[in-house]
Amino acid sequence: MAGPKDYSNSNFVRLADAHHLLISLFYPGVIKDTTARFKFDSSYMDMLKQAMGNFPRELHLAQQDFSTTPDYYYKFFLDPKVMQTQNGKIRIYNKVGLASGYLSDVSYFEDKENDVSFFISAAIFSKKDGIVGAGQNNYFDFGLPVLRKIGSLIYNYELALKCIRTDKP
Repeated sequence: MAGPKDYSNSNFVRLADAHHLLISLFYPGVIKDTTARFKFDSSYMDMLKQAMGNFPRELHLAQQDFSTTPDYYYKFFLDPKVMQTQNGKIRIYNKVGLASGYLSDVSYFEDKENDVSFFISAAIFSKKDGIVGAGQNNYFDFGLPVLRKIGSLIYNYELALKCIRTDKP
């Protein structure tokens, strides 16, 4: 290889575009440009939302058994300790990515019990050696803890805002 690979044209969807796509899925009226909205019928939209919100244990695929896979496995923004104690009150609709040292998650959090919801998206380069496309990827010992911390901070912030907004003197 003559030099480092140029990945500028390798991503099919920019993070900002993926973030806006997720928003348009859940709140199509927010998107002012009607040509940028999904043109699926409501049953397809519901199926897409359900698929994005499924936890591994809810997947029923003949080729793989997810029954022992923890709920937080594909939910990068949620701390496993929170997931284990939340008793199903939090639903995360997301799309994750792992490629060439980059770790990404585009998510919509929904906590119906506390009436808290928010969108959050991030991509992080998680290679300690800094070399793209070669060597060891540090997704799980470097990148994932960062995303989990960010998700927990935002979720706790949103919970605190909810308390402030509903607090009565």
